[in-house]
Amino acid sequence: MTRRYRRRTFAEVTAQARTAERAQVAEFGRWQIAAVTNLIAAGTVDAESGSLLRARLAAFVEQVEQGLHLTGSEPASGEKQ
Repeated sequence: MTRRYRRRTFAEVTAQARTAERAQVAEFGRWQIAAVTNLIAAGTVDAESGSLLRARLAAFVEQVEQGLHLTGSEPASGEKQ
């Protein structure tokens, strides 16, 4: 018995790659937020500056996860909405 696999289109492959890359960038952003939190706890960064930086990083992570860092707010062609 042989299995037949559906060949993926270029748009599907690139959409999957972009999704994976966005997930990795978002994970890195969350890691940066944790690092800033640790710097605040250690007293290396003052709480006000650290909180502002964490808020900006959190907004960036949210935008990356939603794909808003791309031109416009529309997902790239082939990506799921």
